[in-house]
Amino acid sequence: MDRTERFYRIRRLLASRAVVPIDAFLADLEVSRATFTRDVEYLRDRLNVPIVWDRAGRGYRLAPGDGTELPGLWLDPDEIRALLAMAEMLDSLQAGLLAEHLAPLRSRLSAFATSHGLSVEAIQRRVRLVASLPRATDMQSMQTVLHAVLERRRLRVDHFHRLRNAATRRELSPQTLVFYRNAWYLQAWCHLREDVRVFSLDAMRVLEITDTAAVEVDPETLRTRLDGTYGIFDGPTVQWAHIRFSPQQARWVAAERWHPLQRGTLREDGSYDLEIPYSDDRELLMDVMRFGAEAEVVGPPSLRVRIRDLHAEAAERYGGS
Repeated sequence: MDRTERFYRIRRLLASRAVVPIDAFLADLEVSRATFTRDVEYLRDRLNVPIVWDRAGRGYRLAPGDGTELPGLWLDPDEIRALLAMAEMLDSLQAGLLAEHLAPLRSRLSAFATSHGLSVEAIQRRVRLVASLPRATDMQSMQTVLHAVLERRRLRVDHFHRLRNAATRRELSPQTLVFYRNAWYLQAWCHLREDVRVFSLDAMRVLEITDTAAVEVDPETLRTRLDGTYGIFDGPTVQWAHIRFSPQQARWVAAERWHPLQRGTLREDGSYDLEIPYSDDRELLMDVMRFGAEAEVVGPPSLRVRIRDLHAEAAERYGGS
């Protein structure tokens, strides 16, 4: 283990405990007491790391207050690999996304990787995230929306509603930027509707960022609105969908997480009952329909009728009855 790696390990131990005994350092670093003492002196005297001896705890700790983190970008090889892999996955997700902001960090990570004998090219070649049917998002709009989200300023936008085939001008107080099912969405307080709404970025033309401060919505309210029911869109009434999957599909569906509040039951015949909360049925209908005859909506009756009618329309198009 070289000296730089020992510094990483010392930092981790100091960050993981209030006080770290010398024996714990020696066991982890596998060095003599003299070598450890020299490392501590170097960190304190040359790098200004506030390591102090705690007499009561009979060990070393970081002094409280500012400066308790080691200076610079302190990463061990595993952390470098992880960050480079995440950057690569983000670029695979949508080329150019946040490239301007990530470029300096990526450059430093690459330099650190090279100095540790890690292959940046191997990470780029062997780590990929494949997005299925991604929607193209204008980079300028993404940058503008991200700026407004972080700076807490209102946006004026024209939002195109695909079902109505019409655009509406709105003023939004942006809250959260969400990546969901290979598309970017903005969760925002809509000043036109006076409520929280979710807007697809690819259907939004950003007109301007205003100088007006964004209205703040309680984070727990946002989380409940986003995660309370199935899909990205919520509604005023929550119902529970009861879907029964065939024994063949049960082997896959039983291992899937459709919703954090889902309830699942494996039946004696091998079929699988899945219950999930929903308020807007658009996504749920599409997801159930993709299983064809392998999925049956047991309830509620309104959802069962909707699925039945969609199957009937599909059968009629294919010449069935």
